[in-house]
Amino acid sequence: MNYILGIDLGTSSLKGVVFDKYGNFIGAKSSSYDVCNPKKGYCEQNPKFWIDAFENVIEKLNRDFDLNENLIALSFSGQMHSLVLLDEQGRVLRDA
Repeated sequence: MNYILGIDLGTSSLKGVVFDKYGNFIGAKSSSYDVCNPKKGYCEQNPKFWIDAFENVIEKLNRDFDLNENLIALSFSGQMHSLVLLDEQGRVLRDA
């Protein structure tokens, strides 16, 4: 069976939703992560949390579906207004 994968990077978790090629819902998994509040009014996250959550969701979905061989489309949505600062080597400089 061919699958379509939707990924949503939210403020508290990353969700993965699988549909068949006709748009019928097949399954979903999620992985949550923390929000850091280092000062009053601050709300930050380490971008590594997002990568770890993505890998976790893909691993969970691959237990039920063979996405590696049968994925035909991918849709990705992310948080608005999240700035990830990188150095010249592409390393994260601070929390987003």
